[in-house]
Amino acid sequence: LERTKPALDLTELFNGFQPLFQALSPADVNRLSGEIVQVLQGEGGTIESLLAHTGSLTSALADRDRVIGQVIRNLNSVLDTINTEGDALSTLVSTLQRLVSGLAGDRRAIGEAIEGMGTLTDATAGLFELARPPLKQSIAELGGLAANLETGEAELDRFLTTLPEKFTELGRISSYGAWMNFYLCRGLLLTDPPQGYTPDPPPERCTR
Repeated sequence: LERTKPALDLTELFNGFQPLFQALSPADVNRLSGEIVQVLQGEGGTIESLLAHTGSLTSALADRDRVIGQVIRNLNSVLDTINTEGDALSTLVSTLQRLVSGLAGDRRAIGEAIEGMGTLTDATAGLFELARPPLKQSIAELGGLAANLETGEAELDRFLTTLPEKFTELGRISSYGAWMNFYLCRGLLLTDPPQGYTPDPPPERCTR
């Protein structure tokens, strides 16, 4: 009994490979585990081949050491930035939380507004459908109006040129109130036989 040695603890053996297993793909882990079991059971392979396979996997991980280091440095930069902008990030999160809470509180009103917009869209579409034929006719008539304006271009230009003067005259006859004053400033009466008359000076309102 004193010379008896305990059996090999496979769990402890495989736990020693945990750091390697964590960096390998599931297929590589299964392959390596199978080779270990085969070697221990004497079913095939040798310790040398097992160590060679393990060495190749370790070399592959070593080749990726630079990439892993770069990823870690990038993560450190991200964490430093988050740490530096901690207050701003906290404010942003708080603001977003208040925004989401406000939207959640007004969800019924927002839903009703969206439903109302849908109803308005349907009504507007129907209105445009009804107004399309008259609008098409009006656009066609605009072509005739443009042709008439081009034909009477001289008269239209003269009217627009004298329009300020006409407005001035209208302002004079309506300057006494909300009405317009009209006066007969000149008249000619023919009699037979003609008789002479003495002209009177015209009133001020007829000289304006």
